[in-house]
Parts: sequence; structure tokens; C-alpha cells
Amino acid sequence: MREPRPDRIMSPDDRAGWYAVPPGGHGAEDDNETWEGPSEGSLIRFMSEDGVDVPLWSEDGLIFVDGDELVREWSVSQELASDIVEWGRASQGPATARIDAEAARLIRLLQHELDYRFRIVYQP
Repeated sequence: MREPRPDRIMSPDDRAGWYAVPPGGHGAEDDNETWEGPSEGSLIRFMSEDGVDVPLWSEDGLIFVDGDELVREWSVSQELASDIVEWGRASQGPATARIDAEAARLIRLLQHELDYRFRIVYQP
């Protein structure tokens, strides 16, 4: 069996995965290149995925691996980052109206804390 690449988050069956360049620059063409993240106005999907704690996805894939990166890179409050991680873990079970309502609340808070720099949409 092949070793998964470090920039790949595999599905539980190890057959498919999302590709992302993690904050910190792994996978960049130039190792001196700094991570910039999605540009202002970009579409960000708030979408659950098994094994993902911070369910924020850009067109390039998963944006953050953990809540600490979310706080460090986007200056989101620790409380909101913790709530997003909690939702990311809870949403990996069956879909419920409570999960959907909490996603909407978290997106509103995230939009506000990020000063509406991105278009964030929920993708159940």
C-alpha cells in the first residue's frame, strides 16, 4: 500500500481525498513562498467531512487543519474557533436540523469576525 502524500486528507476507506496546501507552505512550488490563503471575496464552503475539525474549504481544498491555525491565520476568536471545531466533529454523524441551524449561526459569526472578506456558504 502506498504512503499518503502529506498534503492529502484521505477518506476513511483510503480511496479518495481532498487535496490542500496546508498553512505553513507544504507543497508550495517554492519553499520560500509564504501561505496567503484564499483571496478577499473568494467563495469559502462550510462543509463537513469525516476527520476534518475546521470544515472550511476554498477552491484549493481544506484551508485549516485545526482551530489554532484558524485563530493564528485569520485572527478569529478562540471561542468561535472552538465552536467551529466542535461543530466539525459533531457534524460527522447523521444530519439534523440542529446541525444545520448551528452551521448557519457559526457562518454569521465567522462572517462578522472576518469583516465579510469572504463569501461563506453552507454546503450540507
